[in-house]
Parts: sequence; C-alpha cells; structure tokens
Amino acid sequence: MENQKEHFRHIILFYLKKGKIASEASKEISEVYGENVIEECVCQECDSPRSGQPQETDNEQIKNNPRYTTREVAQELQV
Repeated sequence: MENQKEHFRHIILFYLKKGKIASEASKEISEVYGENVIEECVCQECDSPRSGQPQETDNEQIKNNPRYTTREVAQELQV
C-alpha cells in the first residue's frame, strides 16, 4: 500500500510539473487506475508549500553581486 501511495505521489508531481492543476491530475490518475483510487485533495497536498521543499529565490541579486556569501544572501532574502 505504501509503495502505491509513493507511486501516485510521483505521478501527481509529474502532472503538476507539466502545468496541470490538482483536479486534472486526479482525473487522469482515476481514468488509468480506476474511480476513487485517489482524491483531488491528495493531489492538492502534493502541491502545497511545506518545510523541506526548496525555497524559490530571485537569482538576479546574486548575478548583480557574485561575491555575496551564502549568509549575506540568506539575510537579504530572509530565508
């Protein structure tokens, strides 16, 4: 069962990377694996921000001053 959940998470992330929304990913998975195999809210959870996910930052500041230390960048970007 746990392997199946992990498998579905990978599929969901694939669809989200392709620009699909959670409801579309859920529908596609249900078409292949059967009705009610996964709920839309599960797909939404995979896309929600949480700790452990990479922070998106603006690389322009780093490009403008390549001598920034990681500490200076973190302080300026408040991460």
